[in-house]
Amino acid sequence: MFVIREPRPAELDTNGLVEALHKFVTLAGRTHGAETRFDAEEEPTLKRIGEVEGLCMVQEAVHNLLRHARVSRVSGLENVAVIVSDNGGF
Repeated sequence: MFVIREPRPAELDTNGLVEALHKFVTLAGRTHGAETRFDAEEEPTLKRIGEVEGLCMVQEAVHNLLRHARVSRVSGLENVAVIVSDNGGF
């Protein structure tokens, strides 16, 4: 029997959190026809589960903005905190 204990996107192991976030934000913007920007100063020092949680939080926030708020611009700056902003919406 094979049990997955920690579902983890392979992208995190291959390219790291910053590159995975950059790729996601860029692709999400193209898919929804929105201007996106992602800036990161350096790769954060996180435990493996923290990387997964960080990726999931940003994916959910950006997805909600693009799908539900129908914004035309999304930007984020990654440091210790993740800041997601838009230019309108609800």
